[in-house]
Amino acid sequence: MTWLEVCEHRSLQNLPFKIEIDEKGRILMSPVKVYHSAYL
Repeated sequence: MTWLEVCEHRSLQNLPFKIEIDEKGRILMSPVKVYHSAYL
């Protein structure tokens, strides 16, 4: 996937966490830090 495809994909919009793609186009999701989960 390209970054433009990720930005336009409906299921990847408005996520409560950060995502990025690696050099092979794979989506990587950053885990939420423990202290952030306490703010739910």
